[in-house]
Amino acid sequence: MTDIFDEVTEDLRRQQMLGLWRSYGKYLMAAAVAIVIGVGGYQYWRHHTRTVQEKESAAFAEAIALLEQGKTDDGLAALAALQETAGGGYRLLAGLREAAERERRGDAAAAVKIYERLAADKAIDETLRGYAELQAVAAQIDQGDAAALRPRLEKLAAPNAPWSALAEEFLALLDLKAGNVAAARERLDRLAQNEDAPAGARTRAGEILATLPQATESAK
Repeated sequence: MTDIFDEVTEDLRRQQMLGLWRSYGKYLMAAAVAIVIGVGGYQYWRHHTRTVQEKESAAFAEAIALLEQGKTDDGLAALAALQETAGGGYRLLAGLREAAERERRGDAAAAVKIYERLAADKAIDETLRGYAELQAVAAQIDQGDAAALRPRLEKLAAPNAPWSALAEEFLALLDLKAGNVAAARERLDRLAQNEDAPAGARTRAGEILATLPQATESAK
């Protein structure tokens, strides 16, 4: 009798499953297909992303090799081309390298244009855009309009901003250029004692402070 009851119970379960399948099977199939497509799509995306990054890395390395071989025009052209097609990461690297090379060749205006384009590029991480903005200001610090540069640096020097220490250094330089030694000293002294600032920035601040006249001397 037990075997008969087991068979009947199993048959009932089978009938229930068939009923559920008839009612909901199409939805289960759709869900299964969606999962397969999702997993396959994710794997394809990972493969595609890795392939693209490898190509961009190779293109960047080739451009740098051209520069190091003295083929400057070809290297700069390769960097410019990479910025047209690359994602945010290699677009930034290519732009920074091209700007630095153009600045080294004495074309500060071209360098500033590249830095500012990178700073405005929303495809690039916001923190790195801030670095590009800092470089744009740095490239103009000698010949640029101090009144126009100062607000940009003050924004970068906001508390807890990622590039605040470097921005403070440039602000101190603008103070010195304006003959305001007291303001520069105060800013550098604050930077030198800022334990959250990079060690290099604190060291440079201390070294510059050591070269400045004392407050009593500057007041004379």
